[in-house]
Amino acid sequence: MMSMSERNIRRLPLLEAFHAIMLRGSVGAAAEVMGVTQSAVSKQLAQLRTWLGDELFVRTRDGMQPTPRALALREPVEEILRQSDALTTEAAVDPATFAGRFVISATDELQERLVPALVDRLGREAPQMRLVTLPLAPDYSLRQLEAGQVNLLLGVNWHAPEPLHLTKLGEDPFVCVMGSGHPLATKNLTVKRYAAATHVLVAPLGHDVGVVDTALDDVGLSRRVCASVSSFHVVDPELLGDTRIATLPSRVAARLTRGGACVTKPVPLALPITRYFALWHPRFDAEPRLRWMLDAVKDAFDA
Repeated sequence: MMSMSERNIRRLPLLEAFHAIMLRGSVGAAAEVMGVTQSAVSKQLAQLRTWLGDELFVRTRDGMQPTPRALALREPVEEILRQSDALTTEAAVDPATFAGRFVISATDELQERLVPALVDRLGREAPQMRLVTLPLAPDYSLRQLEAGQVNLLLGVNWHAPEPLHLTKLGEDPFVCVMGSGHPLATKNLTVKRYAAATHVLVAPLGHDVGVVDTALDDVGLSRRVCASVSSFHVVDPELLGDTRIATLPSRVAARLTRGGACVTKPVPLALPITRYFALWHPRFDAEPRLRWMLDAVKDAFDA
């Protein structure tokens, strides 16, 4: 047996036919505007008459004229069709109406790079919404993303976990950074010298090895990591001193070289380019706040 909701869905095309005949005054003209055959509209009119228990439209010298019952139904039918259109028409998004918390989980490097611009944009366009940032979680905040407790994840992504959706923000090559007094600062950085140096590893997700270790293993070499840190902010001229090196995305390394205390060199290995991604749960694909924030993040990243 057909449910009431199923019957209502099947009746919607009948109401569209009713409206077209009301506006055009003939079955032929209604068929033309609806993009169907005249025979199809005639069948729909027959179904309407059975459903509503009235002739609805009577043929006269001046075309199909509505009965009093049809005239009484005109406004309610138009309202139903307007509401139906609203379900499939994307409403204009006004960021000024956004409210509540929008939570972004990201590496400290991306927070430093993006948050000031995002806060400025919120102040201009979405002043009622509060931006909240959290450290990047080892499990990619899967449960929090699904529950809406975290709205967006930003980071370097080598293997997007299912079922998250993602979009690429940009990319950045790796460079080697060291103190200006490091013995390698004035030498040609060969792969053997690079492998023999003492390294600091930045591992936001707590991994023991990184892409450098994989690339060194491919050429039969390994390195000594004296410290693994979870934050790019920890890597500074004082930590590196004149005895340690780090391999960082070039934009992160640029921060360390501004005062002249550190220098950068190309990495003598074939390393993958750092690719930055935004990830979110597919439950919220069409959520206006998420779509707006994705645009804001992309603009801030490209600035």
